[in-house]
Amino acid sequence: MEWMREEDKGRNKWVIEDLKDVLGEVISKGLGETVKEVILFHMRLRLGRDPFDTLWEEPTAFYRTLRELFGDAADLFIDFLVGELRRRYAFHLSKEELLKFLTDSQKSSLGEWHELLRNISYLPKR
Repeated sequence: MEWMREEDKGRNKWVIEDLKDVLGEVISKGLGETVKEVILFHMRLRLGRDPFDTLWEEPTAFYRTLRELFGDAADLFIDFLVGELRRRYAFHLSKEELLKFLTDSQKSSLGEWHELLRNISYLPKR
């Protein structure tokens, strides 16, 4: 985000990298590596940047792009992510909680969103 200080961007870079690992693993183990790469390719193409940076900085833009790609099936993809995080890591998060952040354009909830993503990024690698 433009309003984010440079030192904050650097500090959060490792969270985004760990998030890529955790969510990338969830997607590739559940749907296959090729499907993961296709999804990320199309997300990158539409967003013009790394989808995980967008997920961190602009969750609503990330979700909007998912909806452009998958239509109503985007919510099934969210269901899948939530279910896999629960199954693989015992990380309990409801679809409704996740969608709240992905659809809420209020900057006030961005701090809570970042905390949630930090918690996901701390999940042990398997």
